[in-house]
Amino acid sequence: MDKFLGVDVGSVACSFVLINEEGTILKWDYRFHHGQIEDTLRRMLSGISLSEVRGTGATTSTPESFICDLRFDNQVAVITAAWRLHPDTRTLLVVGGRKNSV
Repeated sequence: MDKFLGVDVGSVACSFVLINEEGTILKWDYRFHHGQIEDTLRRMLSGISLSEVRGTGATTSTPESFICDLRFDNQVAVITAAWRLHPDTRTLLVVGGRKNSV
């Protein structure tokens, strides 16, 4: 089964999600990076067999050193994820880099 990896690096934290073809979340993680972005990403992704990952995507805030297939605007990524995971979402409030749905 094909897997897809999405990564977001912000000013204080890194996050990733691994999904299958149906969009089911297989694994995810969120960690503060304390300025050590590459080390944090390595630790977070160490348990994933990257040979099984068919495609990768990252938000535009993720450093260019993370090579991926596609890059997505941060707010568009949050809105799309909210609608996908919570189809009844009517309002999404993004405050200062923090994501909160209402």
